Parts: sequence; structure tokens; C-alpha cells
Amino acid sequence: MKRKCSHNRGSKMVVVVVWYKPEQWERLLGISSDRGNIEEWKMITRALIILAVVAAEFLSTPLVCESFPVTGIMNATRSDQTATLLNNGKILIAGGYYNDGLYNIDSNHYLNTAEIYDPAAGTFTATGNMTSNRSNHTATLLPNGKVLIAGGHYYNTAGDTYVNTAEIYDPLAGTFTATGNMNAIRSDHTATLLPNGKVLVAGGNSTYSGNYANTAEIYDPATGAFTATTGNMAGARAYHTATLLPSGKVLVAGGLYGANASNLAEMYDPATGTFSSTNGNMITARRWHTATLLPNGTVLIAGGSNGNYLNTAEIYDPATGTFTEPTSYMARYYHTATLLPNGKVLFTGGSTGGWSSTADMYDPATATFSRVAGTMTVPRGRHTATLLPDGRVLITGGFYYASGLHYMDTAEMYDPAAGTFSATAGTMVNARRGHSTTLLPSGKVLVAGGYNFSSSGLNTAEIVDPATGTFAATAGTMTAGREAHSATLLPNGTVLIAGGYNSSSGDLNTAEIYNPAAGTFTATMGTMLVAREYPTATLLPDGKVLVTGGRNTGYTVGTAEMYDPATRIFTATTGPMTTAREGHTATLLPNGKVLLAGGYNGSSLKSAETYDPASGTFTATKGNMTVVSVSHTATLLSNGKVLFTGGSYGGSLSVAELYDPASDTFTSTGNMTIGRYYHAATPLSNGKVLVSGGYYSGSDSILNTAEFYDPMTGVFTATAGTMTGGRYAHTATLLADGRVLVTGGSNGNAFLNTAEIFDSGFGYSSGRRPVISGITTASGKLVLSGTGFRGDSEGSSGTANGSSSGIPIVKLQRVEGGEVQIVSPDPAVNWSSTSFTASSLGSLVSGHYLAVIIAGGIPSNAKIIAPLVNGACGSSNGGTFTSAPTANLCSTSTPSSVSGSGPWSWTCAGLNGGATASCSADIQTYQLTAYATGSGTGNVASNAGGISFSYPLATIDVATLIHGTAVTLTATADVGSTVAWSGNCNATGGTSSAATCSIVVAEAKSVTATFDCSMQHVKNANTSAYYDTIQSGYDAAGSNHAVLMHAVSFTGDLALDNPNSVDLKGGFDCNYGTNTGAFTTVAGTATLTGGTVTVENIVVR
Repeated sequence: MKRKCSHNRGSKMVVVVVWYKPEQWERLLGISSDRGNIEEWKMITRALIILAVVAAEFLSTPLVCESFPVTGIMNATRSDQTATLLNNGKILIAGGYYNDGLYNIDSNHYLNTAEIYDPAAGTFTATGNMTSNRSNHTATLLPNGKVLIAGGHYYNTAGDTYVNTAEIYDPLAGTFTATGNMNAIRSDHTATLLPNGKVLVAGGNSTYSGNYANTAEIYDPATGAFTATTGNMAGARAYHTATLLPSGKVLVAGGLYGANASNLAEMYDPATGTFSSTNGNMITARRWHTATLLPNGTVLIAGGSNGNYLNTAEIYDPATGTFTEPTSYMARYYHTATLLPNGKVLFTGGSTGGWSSTADMYDPATATFSRVAGTMTVPRGRHTATLLPDGRVLITGGFYYASGLHYMDTAEMYDPAAGTFSATAGTMVNARRGHSTTLLPSGKVLVAGGYNFSSSGLNTAEIVDPATGTFAATAGTMTAGREAHSATLLPNGTVLIAGGYNSSSGDLNTAEIYNPAAGTFTATMGTMLVAREYPTATLLPDGKVLVTGGRNTGYTVGTAEMYDPATRIFTATTGPMTTAREGHTATLLPNGKVLLAGGYNGSSLKSAETYDPASGTFTATKGNMTVVSVSHTATLLSNGKVLFTGGSYGGSLSVAELYDPASDTFTSTGNMTIGRYYHAATPLSNGKVLVSGGYYSGSDSILNTAEFYDPMTGVFTATAGTMTGGRYAHTATLLADGRVLVTGGSNGNAFLNTAEIFDSGFGYSSGRRPVISGITTASGKLVLSGTGFRGDSEGSSGTANGSSSGIPIVKLQRVEGGEVQIVSPDPAVNWSSTSFTASSLGSLVSGHYLAVIIAGGIPSNAKIIAPLVNGACGSSNGGTFTSAPTANLCSTSTPSSVSGSGPWSWTCAGLNGGATASCSADIQTYQLTAYATGSGTGNVASNAGGISFSYPLATIDVATLIHGTAVTLTATADVGSTVAWSGNCNATGGTSSAATCSIVVAEAKSVTATFDCSMQHVKNANTSAYYDTIQSGYDAAGSNHAVLMHAVSFTGDLALDNPNSVDLKGGFDCNYGTNTGAFTTVAGTATLTGGTVTVENIVVR
């Protein structure tokens, strides 16, 4: 980034040195960076160091800067490209041409590349390539936010190739895709967005030698197709202009047909699809001219060529259909014309016989042209000029001739802003300094507390109405007088006021809530953990407030605490700050962390640290601030960096620096025009920062001056006007309409009750301003309704590569912290002059936002939108309960009714259009375990849970049952067995052939069914006699008898001395009907001394 500036000090002038990347120096100086040119680089480096040292001696003197500061270098050299302002505020640069000067067939380079310019960063980055190389094409932003690229030509070995192809650029995807072809081949034609969202493509040529077209066609984004208009133009033409009029008709004027320029003018009517002649033709035939719709509905046609360079201009009046000529115009063609927010028209560059770097301004009020004081950094022709949402004009590329053709990759910016202060209609109810000001959701401002000679720690508060500029006391006073406190707008629209000091109580640990609906203050449920004056308070993305540092009874505080609006109490953070500090700054970063920087704890600090809400801890930054500072300001810029200005360290400082969250480091930027501390810094809706007032120790003076910081150039410039009086320790609050309210403070002699309004100075008339009348955030999308969303003019030259600026840009700026976000349109909903639907707002952090729509560089009135808060489930979500949960259902919003009988479900609706969260909880379940044991056999079954098994084939089964389930377990014994239940259940049946176990499940339980045989364990199969022991049954057995045994265990030795032949068979069930396959076991010894014994399924151990 570069801006041509100088320091004037007596008769001396010192150049401010700007560093470029090596490849940029190569372009500027015409040398390469290889080792062969090392001596050249050494000489340049020495010269730059000498210049830098000399320049440093003059940093305290004001900068004088030219009107066209240089911005980033494009990725490609190009002329005849298009530049299209997108709804996200960025600019699409596409295609174009350059010649490398070798003048052979390979010298012509037609580009298919495209790049995006980001005004916040001042940089160009490549995007996807076009499907075709093309130059002299058109680019039109469609109502769905996409861009139609059509026609043009390119050069290859076959010569010039003119095309009828078209393609669509999608900003969200960053890609180009083909769409339907045009009906005719066209280059140097025009493309005009009509009020119905379709595009009129007219004229052009199809060969290098001419072949000019009188045809026109309409592109329909809904179908992606081109259709011919009902009628053709009266005259074939290229290099003409086409200007959309307030009536919806299109004025087509001039151009080239054959070898001659034309003065023919005609009107296209979308209602009939036909062209008709105007009442009269232009006064002068012209091509390569510009046509600009003025705020009064007339069209300014200027310059061009008809074989000569024209210094004439003319005005077309749609009311009469005629052209009239104003005063003389500075001759130029291949130039640009841009309608500025103040209604004037800026003309830049072009050819005037020689290639020009000058600029002119047309003033409709006087119908005169005048030369702009500054010049562009280089001459340019066939370049682009795009009006940005902040009122500046981006100028890119082009070419000029000086001992050969020179094509450019450079870009620069024209800045028309000035800015003035004016007193409010009324004064404050109380003079005060050290007070707080808070923008409320109503658009009014709360002024609270502070100090004056009559009271240290005022308990009064008042409301400012910006619409009338008057002040009125609030209905109630604060619960405590306080100065040097914090004030934070909470997501629910109330204001948290915390800490501070008053002479009777000293440093305060109390806090209170201001309710705008009632106009009253009430104490929070709990006090702060530490009394603090000069604390910082930062609204975090989750809606809580981080309070850090400050002073307590003469000591600097190193702790931090968190206020939770849901509980209205303060709790300590997980860890303390890395350094105790007061007089520091705290800034919420885009990544959700909070940057604490500078301050004082016995001596001034240059250290900094960040707080991470995820861990609740503080960590020192990788780098310190470049200077030691206290009583400085910190402002979050739209590019995500933080600007630090001024402060005090042995006197007032004029230095400024930037913190970059990506690198976690600080770097210097341009100095302020004067040192100041106890000043105010306010982020403006145009991306700049207003620095106002303060104290300058150099002359012991209270400052009435103000200055702008421009993030694109890194330079401070004085505002056109000064404040109505000097003041320090004041407040400066961005209002909903984009102005800044400055209140109170001290002028060194008295505490002030005065206030004033700063206006950024675009100078637009109220009739040209877009108006937002309605705003909703339904289904997580922002929907704006009103008038003037398309602007009253395209603000462009109306030529093939003209860049329309009448499109709506929607910008949101967070009230707490100033974070800026531009929202893209919903591609499924076309924007119009009366409505705009934004894509999802889910990325916004909690807080109130100012919503502004910008068209033609003119901001609308602002509407304050309450924070979009997505519904969030409470801690009951995913839990298990014995009955339907009633508490902790939602962490945000009110829950719906709970449905179901377990599991249960409910929803947590989002606030202000936030998404609804679906939540659920399960009913508590428990395990019921059923065991079986014993010598008998049988079955176990349940009426719930599915327990079912046969014993002894299985010994266990488990069921999972929900809380409160009534379960009955039934155990049925086989013949010859009995059963009984044990465990924690209501058992019935005792020891019998069937028994039940009843349970109401309220915890995990286990129960056991014990099966026993009902008969004696030994049976003589021949006599059916039963015995208690194997020995007794064996002894009683006759010859060839079988003695049967249950599958149980016996204890004792066996004396096998029966003289008969006996079969001993084990492993039988209780009924002796089936051998189970199990064994009968004998714990002892078996001794055979007589007879014969046959043994089956018996184990002796």
C-alpha cells in the first residue's frame, strides 16, 4: 500500500518512503532482482535508508497527501478488463488485454484470469479462471448476486476471434460456468441491468474491421438464455453508451459505425421491447465517451472522439428528449466517469492528445467542470473506475503510450471524504467527564455517571435523541454515583454498568442494570468479586461479559471475572491475567478471543495478552506493542486487525500501530497528525476510524482537532472541520445513522455539558439516500425492505467496461466492539430496489448490530437489529431421567412443552430469527438379572423385558427395563423338581412346582430361582425304591438291578462288595426320566471287593 505524501517544514520537503516487495520494485524501476544486479540493489537500499532516516526527523509535522493513494498490485497486467462491484463489497476484475511490446503474433495477450479486490485489506487475490479468454466484453451483476460475462474477443494464431459466448461468475464458489450463448457475436457492446432483473445487450462489432451490429437481445437469468428484442436499433454501433433512466427505459447514445462517430440517440423501452428515436440527436457525434445518470434524472455525456479529442459535453433531459451543452469540458477519451455520493461526477485519465493522469470534477449545481487538485500516480486509458461502498473510487489497470505502449497492473484510490462537526440542538442535563455512552436498541444513547466539580461520581443519567439533538434525564437515577466505570449493552437490550469510583465509597464492586423500557436502574444479584475503577468490560460471543483489570485502593488489579446475564452474578475466570493493568484496552477479536494491551501497573506497559473463553485463561502475545502506552485507544478494523492510537509515555504520543491476530504481533502504521491521549477513536461505517480531541502535552493544549485513519493506506488525514471546542476524556459514539455523537469531557478549565455531531462528509442529499423501513431476521436470514436499494444511478460510464455501483451492499456493525461484516444476498432470492434478503446470519456473534444498506456509495438510515441467537439445548439434553425433565431444558430462549412418555423431546426456539434447536432426553433404564441354580430343572420367563431360559441349559438372562416398569418373573419346575425365588423381589409360591417374583424397576436388581429335586437322589429302577445315598441303594440292589442317580454330588466312600451284578447309572434328571448328559459326582473313594459293577456317568474324585 502506498500513498504519495510529503511533510512540509519550512522550505524543506521530505519524501515518505514506502517499501514494496522485490517484484514490485522490479516493475517500478525496470531492474531484475537477480545477482547480476546486486550493485543496483545496494545503491537503491542505501538511498532508501538515507531517505527513511531523514524522513524520521519530520514525523511530528502534518502530512500533506495527494488525492489518489496507490493500493495493491493486481496479479496481472491488464487493459480493457471489467471491474464489477459485488454485493459483498469486493470487486471482481475479469479478463482484459496487454501487449508485451515485442510486436509479433505472440505479443498480444488476452486474459482468461480473474481476481478479487478486497477494499478492507487493499489487496488483490486470484479467483477461478473464465471459461474463455476475452477482452472488450461486458460484466453485469445480476439480482441473485452472480455476474454475467458476455462477448468480447481474443487473439490467437488464426487472428482476432470475436465471440458470442457468455458465462456466470458465482462469488460464493469463486468459479465461472458457461451459460447460454448470445444470438450474435459482439465485442465493445453494452450490457444494462433492467429493473425486471433481465439484461439488455446492445450493439457491438464482430470483426476487427468493423461489422457493427444494430441488434439487441435480452438475457434472462431465470432461464440462462438470450432472446432477441422485438425491434432492432435504428443505427448499428459499437463504443457507444447505454444508460438506464429512472423511467426504466435505456438511453443508447453515440458510438462508432464504420469509420465515423455517430450522434444518433435512441431509447429502448422494456415494456415493448423496441427502440425509438429521441426528440433530437446529440449535438456532437462521439465515440469512446461516457454517459452518467445524474441525481436529477438527466444524463451527462462527456468527451470522446470523432477524429478529434472532444472537449465538449452535453446533457440529455428525458423530460424533453433533447440534448443541451453545458460549459466546456477538458478534452479526453478512453476515460472514466463516476458519479460520487455528493452528486458530482469524477472523470479520470484517458487521452487528451497525450495520455493523462489528471482528473476533473463536474458539479451539476453549477454545470461546470474543474480540475481535481491531485493527479493519478500514472496516466491511464481504458482503465476501470469503481465506486466503493465507502464512497471512494477504485481505479485499476489500463494503458498509456510513451515511447511505446505500457500496460498496467497497478491500482489507486480516489477519496472524496471530508467530515465536519456541528453542535447538537441541546446541551446535556449535567456537565460530566469520565462518563459512559451506550447506543441503545432504540437508536437513542444512554449517557451515565461521570464526574464534575460538584460531585465526584454522578448518579444521574440522561438519554440523547439523535433525531432532535436533545437530552432528557432518565426516569430513575443509578443505584450508586460512579465515574470511570464500564457500560455494556447486553443481548437482551439492557445495559450492564459495573465498577467505577466515587468519593464517598472509593473504588466500587457494585454493578447495576439499566432497563430502557422502564428508564430505571436495578442492582445485579451479586457484586463483583473485586472493586475496580477503570475496568474494561467486553461482551463475549456467548453473551457473557468479561471484566478485566482496573485499580483498587491504589493498586493495579491483575484478576478478571465474568458476568452472566442469565444468573446476574459475577464469577472468577479460570486463571488471572498475565500482567496486572489499568488504563489498558480490551478488544474482542474475530476469533472470539479478547486482546488486552498496554496500560499501567506502577509504570507504563507495552505488553499485551489474549483471553481465551474456551479455556478461561490468559496468554501473553508473541510480540509486545511497538511503544509503551497508557490512555491509548484500540479499535477493531473491518480487516480484523486492531488499530492502537496515541496514549501517554513521557508525553502525548502520535504513534499508531496494528495488531494482527493471525501472527499475534504488533507492527507500526502511519503516525497521527499530532500526539494525543485521553482522546476517542470511533470506527465509522465506511471502514475508517475517527480520532477526536484529547490532550497534547507538547503545547499543554486541549485539542479540538480530529483526523481519519484509513486502513487501506495506513495514513491519518485531518478532517475538513474541527470540533466546536477542545475536549478530552469525552466519549464519541457511532449512531445508527452513521454520524458520531461526541459528548462531555473537559476543556481544561471546566467540565463540559456540550455535545456535537460529526458527519463523515459525503455530502449526499437526503433525497438520494436509501431508506430501510422494515427489518426482520426470520429463519436465520436478514430481510430488509424499503426504498432506493438500487440507488438512483448506476454511477458508471455506461460503456462496455463500466462498473455499476447502484447495487445494494448490506453492512452490519456490532454496537459493542465495532466488528463489521458485509452479508451476501441469498442467491435464491433476487434483490430489488425495495427488498434485500441476506444469506444465513449464523456466523454473527451475540450482540446488537447496526444494519445499513449502501447504494451508489450512499449509506441508508441504520436499523438496530437485536442479536440473532440460535436456540441452544440446556444440560438436560441427552440426559436420562426417571420422569419428564422440567429444568435446564434450554440455555437460550424459552423451551416448548415436553412431549413423550420417555424418551422425551422439546425445542428451544432461536431469538430474533435464530435457528431452533431440537432437544431430547431418555428415560432412566436399569438392568434386571435373573439367575438359576440348584439340582433341579425348570424354566424361567418374564412378562416384560424378554427374560426366558431353561435351566440347567442356561443359568442367567438379563433384561434392560425403563424406570417404573412392573415385571413378574415366573419359575416353573419340571416334574420331580421344586423351585423357590430369592433376592430383592416380592416372591410368591415358596418352594413349589411354580413360583413368581414381582418387581417395580427403580434400580438395578438381581434375583435367583433355585430349582431342587423333589424326590430322593437314588432310585432302584427295578423296585422303584428310593434311597438317600448311593451306598444304601447299591447295598439293596438285587441281581442285574439298575441303580439310578440324579446329576448331583455325593460325599463319602463307596464299598462295592454286593455279590450281585449291579448297574450304577448317574446324571439323571429329577424325574429319572432323562439322562441329562451331566455327571453324578462322588467325593470319596470307591473300592470293589465283590460282585460285578457297571458304571455310567459317574465321576469319583
